[in-house]
Amino acid sequence: MSRARQLWNSLLIIGAIIGTLVGLWAGRFLPGKTGELCARVFHILTTPIILEISFGVLGIVIVLALAHYHEKTANEWVEMDVPDEPKEP
Repeated sequence: MSRARQLWNSLLIIGAIIGTLVGLWAGRFLPGKTGELCARVFHILTTPIILEISFGVLGIVIVLALAHYHEKTANEWVEMDVPDEPKEP
């Protein structure tokens, strides 16, 4: 995969996360149960300890998902030729 595509994919993932958080923040102002639900989820996700844990878990999930995707779509096996060592008498 080219560097430009890797950069694009990473920016797309980061943008989706930022969009989700901004959407939850904006959803707080909706009327009724929807606004209450968005506000509650936003406040839970931005609690200091939970924020670090959730972003850490999210990062691990992203790395594992990308690794699984690339494992399934690309043949990147590398075989190393090891020369035979001469036998000592």
